[in-house]
Amino acid sequence: MSPGGSRLYVTSGGDNKIVAIDAATLTPRAEIPTVSWPRIPTITNDGKAIFLTIRWLNGLIKIDTEKLKAVDWIEDSRHNAGRLLRRGFVG
Repeated sequence: MSPGGSRLYVTSGGDNKIVAIDAATLTPRAEIPTVSWPRIPTITNDGKAIFLTIRWLNGLIKIDTEKLKAVDWIEDSRHNAGRLLRRGFVG
C-alpha cells in the first residue's frame, strides 16, 4: 500500500506483473511487467519507488510509482542484467 493509502500494489506471479490498484474504488490503474515471478515488494517511505525481488533472476527491480513502470535493475554479482536492458524492459 502507498504511504497515503490511496494505492495498493499487488503481485501477480502467474502473470509476471505487479498491479497498481486505486484503493478507494479497487479499480486496476496499471499492470507493470516484471519479466518473471514478482516476490516480496517493498515501497519506500516517500512512496516514490517499489523494490521488488524476482524469482529466478538474482536481483531487484525498481518500479517508479509515478510513471508506473520498471526503471532500474539492481543485479547481484552473479547475474548479467544486460539481457533485460536489451529487451527494453528497463529504461
